[in-house]
Amino acid sequence: MIDRDAPDGLLKLEAVLNMGIRLDKAYLAIQSYMASPDLRFRETVREEQTEFKEFEATFRSSQLSISEELMVGVIDDVFLDVVAMGARVMDQVDERRILLVDLADDLEEIDRIVIEDIQPLILAETFEALDGAEASVDVATLAVFILIALGVVVGGGTALIVARQIVNPIVRLTNVAVELGKGNLGARASAETNDEIGTLANSFNQMGAARQRAENQRVALIAELAAQNAELAQLDELKDNFLSSVSHELRTPLTAIKGSAEILLDEDGVTEEVQNQFLTIINVESDRLTRLINDVLDLARYEADQEIWNDQPNPMSDIVGSAVAGIQSLAIQKHLDVSVSLDSDLSDVWCDQDKINQVLTNLLSNAIKFTSNAVRSRYLLRSHLPLVAPAVTPPSRSGSPITELG
Repeated sequence: MIDRDAPDGLLKLEAVLNMGIRLDKAYLAIQSYMASPDLRFRETVREEQTEFKEFEATFRSSQLSISEELMVGVIDDVFLDVVAMGARVMDQVDERRILLVDLADDLEEIDRIVIEDIQPLILAETFEALDGAEASVDVATLAVFILIALGVVVGGGTALIVARQIVNPIVRLTNVAVELGKGNLGARASAETNDEIGTLANSFNQMGAARQRAENQRVALIAELAAQNAELAQLDELKDNFLSSVSHELRTPLTAIKGSAEILLDEDGVTEEVQNQFLTIINVESDRLTRLINDVLDLARYEADQEIWNDQPNPMSDIVGSAVAGIQSLAIQKHLDVSVSLDSDLSDVWCDQDKINQVLTNLLSNAIKFTSNAVRSRYLLRSHLPLVAPAVTPPSRSGSPITELG
């Protein structure tokens, strides 16, 4: 506890309060950057870090007691962990934003290739083939008239047979060209002869096959882009869930640390035993905050559905005791008397203690927020109940609610 009546007491008190303010502002800037990336928020974090160091130097410029040295060291460790975590998370946000921009550029490039390269090539080949077909029709028509003239001399029957053999393939070829121009890429010409008309028919068939392959590639590209868009939407949803979870989980130990520090700074007549109790809470919650930050840095495992649970036997008394200790500072601020009663025959619980502690701490914190001031709350831990679940009973006649944890 800081002695306000000491010559440098007010200076120390002001420095510690300003260090806490710098911690809150840096955390808020990190949250703001995650919601809306802006370089100004990064600059804010650097500015708050500089000011934090200045106030820390001011605090350390005076002669410190052991408890004061421990307290400022814990606050400094928490600030450095928050800044390091924030830098990594902001870098991940930037990487996601760059990925989205690159994919948008790829979409624009594919559209440009289809519009500027593939479509003009297809149209040019179609028109060239149609021009060739029209020229062949003109030549064939001239030949027909010549043959008709000869037929007048040789005979009408011979002229009719020759006209059918020449004109009919050309008419069929022209119809195929029209179908290709309309977009019927499955239309094909039959090459029945080895002359120019047969060669032209083969050219039409090759052009149709090329257009069909180009269309299939375009459809495949569109399907691939749709799948990538769906994946990006899923990543965006994961980011939103991540922001919500991180904000809630990091505030719980920060609230306990801040509450304990405020009690040590503001309460008069705090005994050394109580002072050590709250310094222990600050130290424990700092370790918990560090573990949470490490979990954030292992985000890749969560996104790959490879979350790791550290399950092992844990005494139920340790789990509940840790959760209750973490909310003692909140309870004292609301003048609540929180106590725990444990059965002696409680067995160990196979679980991940950190995750169960998060659940219990959140439940107890919410209970304190919605409990009236100056109320006594007693928690009973019994072995005969079939499930581990909190149940709140109505207030007793004295007005003190009793909560049972089975």
